Amino acid sequence: EKIIENFMILANQTIANHYSWLPFIYRVHEAPNEEKIKETIEKIKKSGIKIPNNVNTNPYSIKKALDKIKEKDEHGIYRKELLKSMKKAKYDTTNEGHFALQLDTYTHFTSPIRRLPDFIIQTLISKIDTLDYSKESIENLEKTLNEVAKESSKVEKIAIELEDEALKMAMAEYMENHIGETTNGVITDVYISGALIKTVNQITGKLKLEDMKDDKYYVDKDQNVIIGKKTKEKYHLGDQIEVTVKKADKKERTINFEKVRKRTK
Repeated sequence: EKIIENFMILANQTIANHYSWLPFIYRVHEAPNEEKIKETIEKIKKSGIKIPNNVNTNPYSIKKALDKIKEKDEHGIYRKELLKSMKKAKYDTTNEGHFALQLDTYTHFTSPIRRLPDFIIQTLISKIDTLDYSKESIENLEKTLNEVAKESSKVEKIAIELEDEALKMAMAEYMENHIGETTNGVITDVYISGALIKTVNQITGKLKLEDMKDDKYYVDKDQNVIIGKKTKEKYHLGDQIEVTVKKADKKERTINFEKVRKRTK
């Protein structure tokens, strides 16, 4: 599988390099914003994960941080947080390189899923000998490819959002048959009114502060932690917790949990 993946990356890189003299569609992944990376690193460190202070947008620096996180990240939560802080890949007629792959030039000539840019590039290459190279034709080609790149990036984003909503609906439908049951989970995010919980069977739902009934809890946004006013019990990103399924609604695509108790790792 890894060999096939490497061959595909090499094919995409080779095609992008070979035809870069033409108006073209590139797969672009810009370097992340350094401030955002640092904010995410601080957020992860507040959960007790030790990461070097000098993490920046250098690929080696980020890889080193990911390797360090991996040692304590059995659920993949912290790694996901760091990856979320990076920019999303897109299609563009301006080549800006691919940060994640560390390639100066990259495209989608071949991929596991057929995409419009794949077909456009393959068609363009197949007509290379009969292409009209007049100034007007090249300008029209540039305009067309730019529109295709923008629309493909837009549709890709919509597809990801629809996939996410469909997954939420499927999870809620499943949990409608498990109301009142108790399960174990892990905190995958802390927000102003509670936390996101992922259960052992990979179901994601919300745990609101009002459903943590053994104390009056509040969120310390600076420390990214939920704290009990009386007990001072703290809930960080990555903490394990036992919850009961309070409510699930397929139509609303929502799942709500109630806290049972904190679990020790």
